Amino acid sequence: MAEYNNEDIEYTVVKGRELTSLLRDYIKLEVIDKGSSLLTFLLTIILVIAFATIAIFCLCMAFYHYLLQATNNPILSYSIIGLIFLVICLLILLLRKSLIENRLIKFLSNKLFNSK
Repeated sequence: MAEYNNEDIEYTVVKGRELTSLLRDYIKLEVIDKGSSLLTFLLTIILVIAFATIAIFCLCMAFYHYLLQATNNPILSYSIIGLIFLVICLLILLLRKSLIENRLIKFLSNKLFNSK
């Protein structure tokens, strides 16, 4: 059986604590890096959605006025625009896995599991 000095055991404990502290700091930095990346992505998506909503509203109003001139019926113009939005919603619901879910999973897995 090998003999160990108290100094050797104390040195090992001190180095173990330093290693644990360094690993804890590394994990904190990784969480900050991944979190800031995901937060940036989320804020970008929110801003794009907000500006796209404003743009779609303006385009819808222009399309409404165009349809109003063509049909002379405001109810029919709004109905056509509403039907177009319902078709778009139906397409999004039918294709949500390929349009949203697969891309989101790919993005998150790349950000969380690839260490670049």
